[in-house]
Amino acid sequence: MKQRFVLSGLWELPFGKGKKALTQGSAAVIAGGWALTGITTLSSGIPFTLGLNFDNANTGNVNWPNRIASGKLDNPTVGRWFYTSAFIFPAQYVQGNAGRNILTGPGTVSTDLSLQRSFRLPLRDSMRLEFRAEGFNIFNTPQLGQPNVTVGAAAFGVVGSTARPSRQLQMGLKLLF
Repeated sequence: MKQRFVLSGLWELPFGKGKKALTQGSAAVIAGGWALTGITTLSSGIPFTLGLNFDNANTGNVNWPNRIASGKLDNPTVGRWFYTSAFIFPAQYVQGNAGRNILTGPGTVSTDLSLQRSFRLPLRDSMRLEFRAEGFNIFNTPQLGQPNVTVGAAAFGVVGSTARPSRQLQMGLKLLF
C-alpha cells in the first residue's frame, strides 16, 4: 500500500490522589487511576490483479485481460469499484496486457479504544486486579474487502465483503499475582 498512518496514545485521566482533579474523598477513589488508550489507522488500499475466469492463453497460470482504458473511477462505490468495461478478453491463446497490481482496493479507516484500571488487592502487596473495556472499530466504519477481480464473473468489479468485522466491544478482568 502506498500510504499508511498510525497514531497511538495513552492518557492517564487526571483524577484521583496525586492528580490535578478530584484529589480527595470517595470521588477520587472511584475516578482515580483510569487510563484511556487508542490507536487509529488510516491507509490507502492494497493493489490487486485482474484475471480471467478460464485459462485463455492455455498456460496453466493466471491469465490477464486486455486493458483498453485506465479502469480507475473518480468515485468508486461498493457496486462498481472500477470501470469494468476497460478490461476485455484477449484473443485465444494470448496473454492479456493488463499486468499485475494495476488497480487499488478500498483503504482502511479504523479506531480502537480501551479504558483500563488496575486495582491493588489487600491480600498481598504484589496482587492486582486489572479491568479493561475495549472497543475495536469504535466508530463502526465499514472496512471493505477487495472487489471481485475475475473478468467474466457476474460480480466483476463489485465489493461483496468486508475485510474486518464491524464494531466489537469486550470487557475483561486479569488477576496479577
